[in-house]
Amino acid sequence: MITTTLDVNLRLAAQRRGFLLMKRRDKKYAPGLGSGYMVLDAYTGSIVAGEKYDMSPEEVRDFLNEH
Repeated sequence: MITTTLDVNLRLAAQRRGFLLMKRRDKKYAPGLGSGYMVLDAYTGSIVAGEKYDMSPEEVRDFLNEH
């Protein structure tokens, strides 16, 4: 179980489960997207959750605990 919401811990937990965690950094060129996280499948690169960078760290933690 993941109990903290630090970026590094979330990224490592995602990698252990076969996912990549992307955080939105540039808000200038796509204003319609959120400012949170997106979860990708590490093998195919397809979006698994948070397709518009709309996941909070707590939502990412909950998603990873389920998978």
